[in-house]
Amino acid sequence: MILLECLMFALFVVLVVLFILIYRTESKIKGIKIRSDLRPEVKKKLYRNKLQEREKQKIAIFSSGVVLVFLLFSSYFLVVQVNSSMRKAKKELTHVQELNQLLDTKYHQFEESTILLYPSGGVALLSCDWNVLSDEHVTVRKKSSLESGITDKIAPYFRVFNPVVMIDVAALQVNLILFDNEDLYHNSVIEKNVRYFIEELASLSVIKSVHIVVNHQKLTDVETFIYTRNSYNQLSLETEQ
Repeated sequence: MILLECLMFALFVVLVVLFILIYRTESKIKGIKIRSDLRPEVKKKLYRNKLQEREKQKIAIFSSGVVLVFLLFSSYFLVVQVNSSMRKAKKELTHVQELNQLLDTKYHQFEESTILLYPSGGVALLSCDWNVLSDEHVTVRKKSSLESGITDKIAPYFRVFNPVVMIDVAALQVNLILFDNEDLYHNSVIEKNVRYFIEELASLSVIKSVHIVVNHQKLTDVETFIYTRNSYNQLSLETEQ
């Protein structure tokens, strides 16, 4: 594009120079006055000078015309080449985008295929120190120990989400925070894992509710699934926010 701009500028300069040359030579020609009272030798000389200026004018016009034609053809071929290069670059970009989409799909499929199924019998969450929830003077250290213990047990089944467990002692509530960067939350295996996780927590009567918070990076929104105790003493999905 810079070369094309340079050619356009050169074309403009040639036209300006051509105009100046024609104007100057025309002025010179008009300035040569052959009066009738001049001697024949002087008339002849002036006439010769007039012819020379006219020849110079023709040469200047011809030379400028050649340069103009060269610049025009150069500009044309350059435009054709630029358009061809742009089409080629656009085609390559489309190919790269398609390849990127294919790789993204393959990665998505790979992630789905490597998700482990949460054991229907649970992951021994009962072995965690749940006395923390009934301790009025629970320390931050004990609370953090319980949260990290639960996270370590369920991590293999939610690893694609980098799970984080947080417990609200006052509300007797377990919060599972998931970071769904690949939009996998509604995968059938993940849905089973969530169901088995909730069922295992339901066996702990001390827990009143469970919040599953899903941060969707691609969808730029957050989903919250709230499970509360029902009349059958089970944790059931109450609402979806």
